[in-house]
Amino acid sequence: MSIAKAALSAVLALTAFGAVSPVARAADPKEVLLTAPDQIVWTGDKVKKAILYGDPDKEGSHYVMLLRWPPNFSTRPHSHPHDRMLTVLEGTLWVNSGKTYHPEGATPMKPGSFIVDIADQAHYEVTKGDGALIEITGIGKDTLVPREEK
Repeated sequence: MSIAKAALSAVLALTAFGAVSPVARAADPKEVLLTAPDQIVWTGDKVKKAILYGDPDKEGSHYVMLLRWPPNFSTRPHSHPHDRMLTVLEGTLWVNSGKTYHPEGATPMKPGSFIVDIADQAHYEVTKGDGALIEITGIGKDTLVPREEK
């Protein structure tokens, strides 16, 4: 058998067993949702927000969103009615807990860090010179409840 015939036989055999697809196809949006960076819709002025999945304003909705915090920004002590999971993607997010605002004691969370804002527990975040890009996932309704005591 010639090399060409052997190669053709191998390709046909692999195709028959599904190892090689003779026709490539794009991902079916009924099977998987894809969002490229240039398709992300950002809103907001100082803090930029992008909803990637779900609806954080809807009770019981699973959601994923991005927040881009500018340099030298902070929240005041607050809580949320449901757990929220945060991943720092860029920059540094400084995190502290409690009802009294003491940013000097905040813990720096670098890219790759994972944070859980536990439901009904007071916390706050601060950025410094590099700002931060964070991904938040949780279950709605994503409400911010002020908790500061002075």
